[in-house]
Amino acid sequence: MNIIEKKEVFGIASKDDAVEIASLASTWVEEMGHNVDPLKILKEFEHYLNIGRVFTAKSEGKIVGMFIATIKTPIWNGHQVGNEECVFIDPSYRGKGLIVKFIKLFEEWSKYMGCTEVTFNPSIYGAPKLESFCKFLGRLGYSVTAHELTREI
Repeated sequence: MNIIEKKEVFGIASKDDAVEIASLASTWVEEMGHNVDPLKILKEFEHYLNIGRVFTAKSEGKIVGMFIATIKTPIWNGHQVGNEECVFIDPSYRGKGLIVKFIKLFEEWSKYMGCTEVTFNPSIYGAPKLESFCKFLGRLGYSVTAHELTREI
């Protein structure tokens, strides 16, 4: 499944994309101020290929964005929920509408998988501009339903 929009091609990642995705993920991790072993990122990517869906955006043959999605079934309601695990767009491609196209793919895939709702889990670690990202999602019809609380141990 590929959707062509202007110069970007949206599709589904495969194991052949692992090194390129790991490189893009490393950029994302560094942007957040962390340092993660690239081999750990490769393992994580392979894990998500097995349990969910990894969407990619390519421009001129290079992966410039990724959106990792999984399906969860909360015990309190038993309904399948599409869950955003990670989304990252190369800084030079931000503000060009790629996120909206990723969200559309995510919602369509989740619906196809039998989900009745989708969730985003932005955190202060994953979204450098958390408040503006939440407002952006609000304009797309998303509402805040829960909060994540964390503590270092």
